[in-house]
Amino acid sequence: MTKDQIDELMRENGIVIVGEAVYALCNLVEEQSAAVEREACIRDCDSVDLAGADDCIAAIRARGQQ
Repeated sequence: MTKDQIDELMRENGIVIVGEAVYALCNLVEEQSAAVEREACIRDCDSVDLAGADDCIAAIRARGQQ
């Protein structure tokens, strides 16, 4: 999320926090959420017996390295 998006989200929800720490926290939460989502996708790919599932899993893991 951009700083502007975070500021807008806070305003919309009546949250008042001052300082750069809030932006760092939001970025950490966003990164963690993406990691959790990737792992869920990997589990789903791993649970089916389809050709290319290993390639799918590798592609998902590679996205986490970007």
